[in-house]
Amino acid sequence: MKKILLFIAIMLVFVGAIVWAYNKSKQFRTEQYSLLSLPSFNLLLMDSSTLFSTNQLQKDRLTILIYFSPDCDHCQRLTKNLIKNINGLKSAQICLITPMPISETTSFYKSFDLGNYKNIVVTQDYKFSFYNFFKVSAFPYIAIYDGQKKLIKLYREEVNMERIFKAVHI
Repeated sequence: MKKILLFIAIMLVFVGAIVWAYNKSKQFRTEQYSLLSLPSFNLLLMDSSTLFSTNQLQKDRLTILIYFSPDCDHCQRLTKNLIKNINGLKSAQICLITPMPISETTSFYKSFDLGNYKNIVVTQDYKFSFYNFFKVSAFPYIAIYDGQKKLIKLYREEVNMERIFKAVHI
């Protein structure tokens, strides 16, 4: 009798583990599928009063979203390399997004002269929409979308420009 109860208990644990794993994989597939199209959320421009929606990003243009922190060394290096290679990305629209207050982002914005680049917009994720949607775990976080707003590539770390150019076939 003890062997039968032990067998039933083991089978229940085994079946429970299979059901849990299936639900987790289904949740993961759903989350991954939702990333395939450019999400819609509002951000705050550097003037700290104007809202910018990702819906305002032009269709038929490559879109690069970069989630960054102004005091992150990796983000600073990435921005420096981005600017150094900006001629290769002239047709792209680049949206730098930070969760940090505008007051903390201003020196970053000025030190890289980001206002001088017509294809770069710097924004604040004031509602943490990007953070929550993409489940950001580290800076920088890069999402690249094609002209039809379909995901091309995600990077969850600092990458060199060669990898970005390769992802977008430049």
